[in-house]
This record gives sequence, structure tokens and C-alpha cells, in this order.
Amino acid sequence: MLSCSGCFYLATAVSHTGVRQECLRANRILIATNGSIALDCTAAYFHPTLFGGGGEQVFETRKYLIGSPAVVRWTVTNALAAGKSSFDRSTNLIEIKQLIYATTNSLNWLVVPPGHGGREATPKDLPLEFHGGTSVYPNGRFPYELSGQTLQLRLPDDNWNEHRTSRRWWGYPVQLFIFPAAAIDIAGWPVEFYIGVKNLPEIN
Repeated sequence: MLSCSGCFYLATAVSHTGVRQECLRANRILIATNGSIALDCTAAYFHPTLFGGGGEQVFETRKYLIGSPAVVRWTVTNALAAGKSSFDRSTNLIEIKQLIYATTNSLNWLVVPPGHGGREATPKDLPLEFHGGTSVYPNGRFPYELSGQTLQLRLPDDNWNEHRTSRRWWGYPVQLFIFPAAAIDIAGWPVEFYIGVKNLPEIN
């Protein structure tokens, strides 16, 4: 009951210590001659907030999301089969609702550089196929060949719903205090409940 009412403030603060969430927003699309696609992205990093919501942004950097021809094809066909896309037959436009990305899985889009945060990505980080002739599109629709048919493909503008979470090294020792913090929360739950009610969003 206490957990559902949002009263574990101190325990939540301890559990959030050192946590960063990564969200990617695509700015432009690079397409290599072999069909590989790289999304030139802004990576924004957030601390989760105590009362929920979007979190407090810490910093931004540049990342690439890279899909091999096989990954791009799997993304399109799987999205169509699973209902995770829309297809307008009048314009042959396929809109993908979400990209799944990782750092190693060959079936997922790859984050480059793979580290959580870290340095700014540069064109040197792109695979060799992008160092020859590359087509550049603003983030939006672009031509895509599927089963001998030329389609228009639109990838998501951002991946706010699909993000990576990491914890800074100094956040791990703090987790030793999670049980004492929960005990204090239980003892002081009436006060915390009152604070939680005051911080509920207003409904117009």
C-alpha cells in the first residue's frame, strides 16, 4: 500500500542515486551504398526524478544508431507483422513506431560509441561502408527497397520509450542504505504521504 501511494521517498532517492537514463533523438539519416543505415542522434541523459516525470537532464552528446541491411530489413518486416508500424498504401509509406537498440546484439540497432554517456561520436566511428558514397536525408521519409518494391520509410524521431539505464560507480555503495531508508520511510509514512499528495499533478 505504501509503495503504491508513493511514500517510499527516501528509499526511492537511494535507489535512484547515480542512475542515468539515455534517450536518443535522430537528427539526420545516413544511408551507405550497401543499404546500411546510420541515425545521427543527440543522446540526452537524465536523472530520474523522485516524483516521476521526465527527469532532470544532465547533459547531451552525439551518438550513432547503426543498422546493417539485415537489421533494417528485420526491423521493417517485424514491425509490419507485429503491428508496430503503420502502412499507407496510397503513398507506400511505412512508419516505424519504435527502434530496439543495444550494444552487441546483431539483431538490434547498435549504439556507437557503445558507452553510456562518454565522448562525442565522430564520422570516424562509422563502419567502413559509410566512408564511401553516402546518401544523407533529414530525419523523415526516405526510399527503401523491400521485396522488389520501392517504398517510403520513416523511422522514429526519437526513442524516449526505449532507453538504456546505467548507474555511476559511486551509486552502488549507496545501495547498502536501501533497507535502513525503507525502515525510515515506513516509520514516517504519514508525513511522506502528505508530501506526496501535495506533489500530485493538478487535474484541470
